[in-house]
Amino acid sequence: MKRLLRGHCLLVCAAWCLFLVLPALAQNPSSTKVETPSIKVGDTWTYNRIDGWQKTKDFTTVLVVTVVTDGEIRTESMRTDNGEMTIGTRNKELNRRRTETGDRKFDWDPYYPSYVFPLEIGKSWEKEVTFTRNFDDRKVVAQLRGEVIGREKVSVPAGSFDALKIVVKGSYNGSMGSVWGGRWSGQQSETTWYAPEVKNFVKSIYEDADTFMSRTKVIWELVEYKVTQ
Repeated sequence: MKRLLRGHCLLVCAAWCLFLVLPALAQNPSSTKVETPSIKVGDTWTYNRIDGWQKTKDFTTVLVVTVVTDGEIRTESMRTDNGEMTIGTRNKELNRRRTETGDRKFDWDPYYPSYVFPLEIGKSWEKEVTFTRNFDDRKVVAQLRGEVIGREKVSVPAGSFDALKIVVKGSYNGSMGSVWGGRWSGQQSETTWYAPEVKNFVKSIYEDADTFMSRTKVIWELVEYKVTQ
C-alpha cells in the first residue's frame, strides 16, 4: 500500500511539474525559429513613411504582391497622395533586388540582406551589396552585417505585434563616376521589426550618415494589412 501511495505521489508531482513547465515553455518564444513566409498574390500592406527628424508623415503607400515565382516576388506600391507607382522585385526571402519608379531604376546586387530565414534570436549574417541606379553613375558598395537581436512588442497604427527585432548595419563607399566625380564613405543602419502574422515588417528605422555630414532618418510604420495565411 505504501508503495502504491508513493508511486501515486510521484505521478502527481511529475504531472504538477509538467503543468508548471509547459506554460513557461509556451511563453518563451526565444527558441522558436521563424520560417520563410508563404507570400501570395494579393497580399497587401499599407505603410506610412515618416521623416525621422521632423516626425512628420511624408506619404502613405499601398504595397500589393502581383507575381510570385520560384525565385522572386514582384510588387506594386502606389502612393495615396499622388498615385505614383513603384514596381519592386524581391527574392523569396523578401530582400530587395530592384525598384522602378517611372524610368528610374534602383538595383541592389545581389540583394539587400534584410532577412536570412529561418530567423531566430542570435542569428547573424554578412553580405557585400552594390547599389546602382540607371540615371547617373552613382555606385555604392556596402559591407553589411545583420543580426536578430531579440523579440519586442511594438505598436504601430495597424495595432500591437510580437515582432523579431533585426538590425542590419555597416559601412559603405560611394562614387559618382564620370558624371559628377567625387567619392565618399559613410555608415548606415536599419532596424526592422518583423511580425510573422503579418508576413512582413511592421516598423523600420533607416539611418545614414556620410562624410559630407549628410544625415538621413526614415521611419516606416504599418497602417493596415491583408494577407492569406
